[in-house]
Amino acid sequence: MTIVNPTVGSIGVKIILNVESSVAAATVLKILYRKPDGVIGEWTAAKETDNTHISYTTVAITDLDVAGEWLFWSYIEMPGFSGPGELASLTVGEEPDDTAVTLTAGTNTWATLEEADAYFRTRIGASTLWDAAFKPAALISAFNYLYYISGYSFPTTVTQAMKIAQFEMALFLLQHQVDMDARAGLQAQGVIQADIVGETYDKDARGGVVLPAIIKGLLVDYETENGAGTNFFATDVTRDDEADV
Repeated sequence: MTIVNPTVGSIGVKIILNVESSVAAATVLKILYRKPDGVIGEWTAAKETDNTHISYTTVAITDLDVAGEWLFWSYIEMPGFSGPGELASLTVGEEPDDTAVTLTAGTNTWATLEEADAYFRTRIGASTLWDAAFKPAALISAFNYLYYISGYSFPTTVTQAMKIAQFEMALFLLQHQVDMDARAGLQAQGVIQADIVGETYDKDARGGVVLPAIIKGLLVDYETENGAGTNFFATDVTRDDEADV
């Protein structure tokens, strides 16, 4: 069985067991399981195309409902044989706790988690980054980043452009926050050149806010008269591609 990090309530997890011999003539195919809490049960299994594997794909949040190590056996009835197969195991992780962080509209977010999920379902390139364990924190960080940036003033009534800007900022932070923190740490120490990665930094941009162009475009209507981002810098970064990394 090769399954990557299933968690409690995961849907679409395909559990495949190797039964070694052909089950083309089988009349009964099952996957028997024992949960970490000792409860036993079974699922009706399907034949894989090679006829030497059987499988079950979880279809409900109650299929994998307990965290810990699950045990599985195949069970087959066919002419000349009836019985269980060899033992297999799978570790099911805890369900990510989205409730640990409270999203409050107008206080730490412009948009709900459900609105963010709906947006990212149709946002190319977001599926692997929009991780359940970090969703609320990413939205709150994005809100704080935008709400307190110098040079913008936002209305009380939240617009769709503000929400999309928050979503895009959350994605940007998930992609780049680690690198941004590392660069900010170097610049805070007065470093203007990092030979190890072949980068140089604008010394006047230390402490500046990084704001992607797509977000600047979404928020153009909320720029204040003195010009958006008096503390905004599009940091000059030059990289020597021939330098050793």
